[in-house]
Amino acid sequence: MSSAPRILFASENMQLGGLVFVELARLHREGVIELVAIWSDQQPQKIFPLDAAKRDTVRNATSIGLSLGKDGASFDGVYIDDYANLANELGITYQRVDNYKAVPTKVAARGLKLTAGVVCGHGKIFADDVLKAPSKGWVNLHPALLPKHRGPMPGFWELRAGDTQSGVSMHLLGGGVDEGPMIAQQSFDANFGMTFINLVQRQAEVSQTLIREHFMHYLHGQISVKPQPTEGASYEGMPEPEDYIVDPDMSCDAIGRFVLGLRGLQDVGVWIMAKPYLITGVKGWSNDLSGSPGQGEMLGGGKAKYRARDGWIELIVKAIE
Repeated sequence: MSSAPRILFASENMQLGGLVFVELARLHREGVIELVAIWSDQQPQKIFPLDAAKRDTVRNATSIGLSLGKDGASFDGVYIDDYANLANELGITYQRVDNYKAVPTKVAARGLKLTAGVVCGHGKIFADDVLKAPSKGWVNLHPALLPKHRGPMPGFWELRAGDTQSGVSMHLLGGGVDEGPMIAQQSFDANFGMTFINLVQRQAEVSQTLIREHFMHYLHGQISVKPQPTEGASYEGMPEPEDYIVDPDMSCDAIGRFVLGLRGLQDVGVWIMAKPYLITGVKGWSNDLSGSPGQGEMLGGGKAKYRARDGWIELIVKAIE
């Protein structure tokens, strides 16, 4: 009987959690852990096995590519369309679980005799019995620099806030939403023009790195978890329609990052002279503080300028029909 730590992985988002799963499966093949299963809410699709070369590529992948309008992802260039297929290629049991408060889920979690659970790209609320099932708790990989941007869609709020740094926080579940003790954290520069897709790709890769560099140290008691700081803490829920509209409290840089970050995914709106417009591009800005924040002016030729918190930004816009 294996004495390796027994690990369960839970994820609903392969684009964010796929590389973490790849890394856990590698540790499983090496006998470092026993990865008992992956739990996901995805309905398994038809399995299309990869050839040996592609399977080897996926099992050793360190980068992930995301495609607009698709649920799958490419691992070092090899496309996988859902978690069931990825689990099949990695040789790990796939189990569909969509209710983490249901009695069968509680019973299953207790019966697995888990050392730890790992969560990445997962939005379900766990029942207390499920949370308490692993002896060393559930390790969550949250795609933001906690305690900032707690909640379900931090990448959106990073772009809207104009954050110049992003990252991933490895912490334990427990207490309030994304408030559990910190194990490790890694940041990276969020360059101007970085899209939401680019952001998620980078966060997925950093999540894999955190598992590789810190997870086993945590399991062996070589890392002391620490409470999250209270300074700078914030929580945001799922974006509402009005959150896709720029407002006078945003800086010019933040508006630029927000518009460019969501291009190809979601239109960003702006009010100019009491009329709504969609922003299709950003031309530039100045630190001219004339006028009042929120003021706007049409310039002709599909261009407008908008008074942000710290100056005027020139936008390419189109009227909402």
